[in-house]
Amino acid sequence: MTGKKYSKPVRGLALFSGLILFSCLVPAGAARAGEQMVEKDLDNNGVMDQRAFYDENKKLVRLEVDSDQDGRFEVIQYYTGDKISRVERDTDLDGKIDCIDHYQGDLRERQERLDKNNRLVQATRFSKDGLPVSMERDSSGKGKFDTFIPFPRASSQAWKRTPRVTEP
Repeated sequence: MTGKKYSKPVRGLALFSGLILFSCLVPAGAARAGEQMVEKDLDNNGVMDQRAFYDENKKLVRLEVDSDQDGRFEVIQYYTGDKISRVERDTDLDGKIDCIDHYQGDLRERQERLDKNNRLVQATRFSKDGLPVSMERDSSGKGKFDTFIPFPRASSQAWKRTPRVTEP
């Protein structure tokens, strides 16, 4: 699949990079003001596999999951109301978040991929039925999307796979 090149910078790339930097200032695993943390050892091996954070109204606001029992949390799910709003994942298990999925209601709207320096290098948008619509990439490493790849309407069920969401 070939994509067309364009040189116009994508709006919001700098803003998103700033938001990522700000979110890194509050460490994962730390309860924020007004939050209560509940830890669980789901497989009874003595290592906490899950941390759930609740607000003052006892509503789940964040869930951290250690899926490979190494003591590091690879998945962080953020909630707004009773719905997931964002899922951050460390897909290459290097201890850094490199994939962020954004949700609206029950639907994933976009997925963002970060490089080793925490810079946005790829963004994929999804349709209301969960299929990828387009992908933008910074293939040059200059901080701008320079490649746009549209996806044709696919009927394959393989496109509908989404990251597993863990329940507390």
